[in-house]
Amino acid sequence: MNLLHGLFLTLGLACGCCAAQNTVSLADFGGAPDDGLDDTAAFQNLFSQARNQPGLTVLLEPGVYDLAAEEGAFGSLFVLRNVQQFTMNGEGAILRINTPTIGLFKLIGCVDVSLKGFSVGYDPVPFAWGKVVEVEQQSGTIIVEANPESPSFVEPWITKNGLWGYFMDDTVPGRLTRGMPNVLFLKAPPEETAVGTFAIPLTCPPDVLRKIEPGMVFMLNARENRSPLLIAQDCRNLLLERIISYGSVGGHYLAVDSEGLSFIGCEAKIGRGMIKGGNADFIHVQNARGPIVIRDNVVEGISDDAINLYSKPFFLLDQLEPRRLQLSADARTFAPRKSAGQLRVGDGLVIFDREKGEIVARTRITSVFPEEGIVDVSDPLPELMSRKEALGFYGTGFNRGVLIEGNTFKNSRRFGVFLKAYDVELSKNTFTGLSGPAIFMCNEPGSYREGLFCENVEIVSNRIIDCGFSSNFDENKNWGIITIEALRAPHIPIEDIDAFHDITLVNNVIEQCTRGMNLRNITGLKTQ
Repeated sequence: MNLLHGLFLTLGLACGCCAAQNTVSLADFGGAPDDGLDDTAAFQNLFSQARNQPGLTVLLEPGVYDLAAEEGAFGSLFVLRNVQQFTMNGEGAILRINTPTIGLFKLIGCVDVSLKGFSVGYDPVPFAWGKVVEVEQQSGTIIVEANPESPSFVEPWITKNGLWGYFMDDTVPGRLTRGMPNVLFLKAPPEETAVGTFAIPLTCPPDVLRKIEPGMVFMLNARENRSPLLIAQDCRNLLLERIISYGSVGGHYLAVDSEGLSFIGCEAKIGRGMIKGGNADFIHVQNARGPIVIRDNVVEGISDDAINLYSKPFFLLDQLEPRRLQLSADARTFAPRKSAGQLRVGDGLVIFDREKGEIVARTRITSVFPEEGIVDVSDPLPELMSRKEALGFYGTGFNRGVLIEGNTFKNSRRFGVFLKAYDVELSKNTFTGLSGPAIFMCNEPGSYREGLFCENVEIVSNRIIDCGFSSNFDENKNWGIITIEALRAPHIPIEDIDAFHDITLVNNVIEQCTRGMNLRNITGLKTQ
């Protein structure tokens, strides 16, 4: 993977060279730490100047900055649009968000942006938890006494977004209870039956309900997917470095249709006195172009996958000729993707029938007309229109050139690395206390249609300890601690398909796990 390391070094230099011609402080815009006043307007003024002044560096003084939006607001506090060569360095600065329904940053069309060194958290937090004091078997209702550090289970942001939760280990913050489901949905919002005590009706099978005992800890996740900490759309050369997060409403860091992403030395932590951290994925990347660097991060106590890399399909609007297609991001009408999310000349194109579980064709893009969504391909294709509802067209130029190295993923829900990518080095990572598989390479053929497969992946010198202990893992016999498999809709394993290519697993250590690896549908598998 020497070529990949060269690309990653190039990206690091590109992000690091966003040297500012001008350096400012938030004080220049009316903000100050530790004064208990709302600093939202000061940051808004700062980011407005950044758009008009490429090459700006902002230094945040150490201390706490308070941020807020209107009650119940969702989305992002700050939208940075078309900002170029911008650096914000906040060593010792803490951004405290006082609205537990909203995210922090939305970046649109930004180039060469570096965000470094600051911490971010919520007060109050976007989840609630407490101990079970009674179980009503007949109604499926648990009676929970809220933890003194927890928000009330009937706070507006909890009842609005708290649709599901799970049971947690009361001795290891962040870790799920062994042998229990990783998600339990509510039949109705919680009701307060006495001060600090709540009735929570669960949609719960009888066998699971019988496992619930007084003293167990239940956590209700008030997740709002529209409010990640940061979302980047149509951006290029984004560096997030040494950022510490103490919770998130939705995901932590999302990137869509972007190019050149680097996440280095960031931490998702559990705050003092809290039971868990963020509400969704740590790094969630869709339709991105490499290089993608994920190195030396620490992820703890989050409520979804630590890393999820995938691309969404294009859909067929028309087959104009055997080698000419009109494709769209929307299956009903023409909807183009932007910049990095567009297909490019030289990209591979894999056509997958999710109902039959078949690869219809593998070909290559020879010309692109993005204004009309028309592409020419190198090989004549069979008639496709009769099956177009079942077909997804996946570009292999997305998520190509990925380094996932030296990270720690611990005591969190679901998967460590959920991967659909190309030219990947996944090395020297530690996975411990995850409720599901540590490494999961699999397409998603259901409603999300996230895909597709992987090729040229080196999984080297990783350590996996005590993962895979939720009842979901126990019940899915096709899952291993490292799982590689192809699925057809809705989620059925495919027996005979040439899906994954050139996968290498060397010097990986698996300890205290009930299963080893499940490796299927691979051409060119090397293990040691």
